[in-house]
Amino acid sequence: MNKKTFYVFTICENGKFYSYADAIQNNNDLVSMFGRIKNLHTVNACDTRHQADEIARDWNEQYRKNGTYMF
Repeated sequence: MNKKTFYVFTICENGKFYSYADAIQNNNDLVSMFGRIKNLHTVNACDTRHQADEIARDWNEQYRKNGTYMF
């Protein structure tokens, strides 16, 4: 059985940020996986999908409030 780890990815482009949650199977090469993500700024591992979604949502809200949200 392939387990997954949940991550929060933050992208930064021209001083603007966007965070999102995703899951990656534990048997993947993380350096290779992360290297494919353009403008990757940070990656944080989480225990659950719910936790990852909540963190990404909270960070995006903070980016909106401080004027650095990408969208």
